[in-house]
Amino acid sequence: MLIIESFQNRTVKKINSLKTASRREEYGLFLVEGERLVAEISPKTDVWKYVLAESYFNKHGYGKFDPDKTYILVDSVFGKITETVAPQGVLAVCRQRDYTAEYVLQNTKLVCILENVTDPGNLGTIIRTAYAAGADCVVLSRGCVDLHNPKVVRATMGAIFHLPIIKDANLADVIDILKNNGSTVFAAHLNGKNVYESGIGTKPSAILIGNEAVGLTEDAASLADSLVKIPMPGRAESLNASVAAGILIYETVRRNCNE
Repeated sequence: MLIIESFQNRTVKKINSLKTASRREEYGLFLVEGERLVAEISPKTDVWKYVLAESYFNKHGYGKFDPDKTYILVDSVFGKITETVAPQGVLAVCRQRDYTAEYVLQNTKLVCILENVTDPGNLGTIIRTAYAAGADCVVLSRGCVDLHNPKVVRATMGAIFHLPIIKDANLADVIDILKNNGSTVFAAHLNGKNVYESGIGTKPSAILIGNEAVGLTEDAASLADSLVKIPMPGRAESLNASVAAGILIYETVRRNCNE
C-alpha cells in the first residue's frame, strides 16, 4: 500500500486539473466527491480512480473500493484536490458518458430540454427533479453550463448517474426527433397560455426551459408546439428556472396520475 504525500504526484495533478472544464473535456473525466454521491455511482459508469484520504482509509479500509483503482493521499494533499468545504475523505474520478439522441429519444413520455441554463445549482436541481419525476431524458443546449461542473454533479444528488443526459445538443434536431416520435413540445414563455389549461402531460411531452435571466430565445420558442406560462398572482416578475421546471415537470406527472 502506497500513501501519496506529494501534491506534485502526476496522477494527483491530473485529478486536481479536473476542476476546470477544459481538462474535463480533454480527459473525458469528472470528479465525484463525498460518500453519498460515490455510493450513487451506477454499475454502468466507468470509474477511473477512487481516491481516499489517509484518515478515511485508516477508519474504513478499502471497503467496497477496488484496491487496484484506489489511491490513498495524506489528508493535506486530499484537501487540496477537493472543492467541498468539509471533505468526507472519499472521491471518485469517473469517465463521462455520451448519449445519442436518436437512440435515447425513442418512445419517451417526458423529456426536459434546457436552453442556455448557466447556473450550476439550477442545472443540477432540474436534473434531480426530472429523475425523481420519472423523466426519460434531459437535453442540454450548447450554451448550458458544463454538465460535469462539480457544483452541477453535487446538485444532482446522484441523478447524473441514472438519467440519460444529452449535452451540447442542437435543439432543432432534438425537437424534430421528438415530434416525429409523437411528443408535443411545451415551452415556458411569458406569452403562453396558462399551463394548467394547456393539456401538458396528456400525451408524450417535452418541456422546454430557457435561460434564468432572459428565458428562451425566439428561435427556440418557435420550435415549440405550445407556449405555456405559470400563473403568478403575486408581484414577482419571474420564477427561478429550477422552480419553474419543477412545476411544469410535475404538472405532467399530475396529469398522468389522474388518467
